[in-house]
Amino acid sequence: IDAVHDNLDTMYRYLEVRKRAMRLKDLHMYDTYAPIVKSAPVSIPYEEAVDTVCAAVEPLGAIGLLRSLVVDPASRGQGLARALVTAAEERASARGMSALWLLTTTAEAFFRREGYRRADRAEAPDALRATREFAALCPASAALMVKPLGR
Repeated sequence: IDAVHDNLDTMYRYLEVRKRAMRLKDLHMYDTYAPIVKSAPVSIPYEEAVDTVCAAVEPLGAIGLLRSLVVDPASRGQGLARALVTAAEERASARGMSALWLLTTTAEAFFRREGYRRADRAEAPDALRATREFAALCPASAALMVKPLGR
């Protein structure tokens, strides 16, 4: 982990050069991964998916960090992401969190439609700034977004 952390700038520069060379609008680190094993179709029951997504809300005191949320491209357009985000928000609110924060490089428009607003990194609470996602793993170009939660 430290080796990756210490070389993130180099990795992001490489990714940017590769993106330009390929004349792509977007290229993400995961786009460059070579699978080690053949992919198998994954089917997860809805309740299990809700539990998994809710577990992806990292509690940070009075706020939460919504971590990776991905819906298989073949399953998009069915309202799954909306349902999973709603479930995560409801559980976070029930646990006393006043807001959910997230970082995204690909889904800003989706989260805006779900009531999140883009926030300046200077607005980020100290607990969020202390996370590895904020400090190192997500690029500075990632959109920081927040949504207040009703209790």
